[in-house]
Amino acid sequence: MFDDTEYNLDEEFDESFQAGILSLMYNDSQFLSYASENLKPNFFANKDLAWFFSAMRSHYANSRKTITERALKDRLKVSVKEQVVERSRIKIFQNLFKAIRADTLADAGHIQDRVVEFVKRSLMKKAFSEAYLAYEKGEYEGISALFDKAY
Repeated sequence: MFDDTEYNLDEEFDESFQAGILSLMYNDSQFLSYASENLKPNFFANKDLAWFFSAMRSHYANSRKTITERALKDRLKVSVKEQVVERSRIKIFQNLFKAIRADTLADAGHIQDRVVEFVKRSLMKKAFSEAYLAYEKGEYEGISALFDKAY
């Protein structure tokens, strides 16, 4: 949905909030669906958060369900075996997963609202950029459609 290089959750949310996004994805299949469609791994502040996002999104794409602890452990094991994740980082992943699982999500509505707001704003930025390029090229006919699509 986005050009991968233009948008970053790190500019909007700190790592704790990003972990909250992952916790909500872990617990809420409807939010998982929305986040999977509208966010990308490289939007996250670091490779660990991005790995969890990718694992959850991939699992959801294949099963249409939230990922289980067992499936996450298996994906981590495969990632270590394939040298995507260094064995020395397993403890970091375990601690991050504990935080994701332990989050009470008392602010789940706030997290969801802020992510939706981020996505809408990012889509509008993209529409403005594309509209400007179309304007520069003299391609005026499709400009309003870009904003309709973004909104």
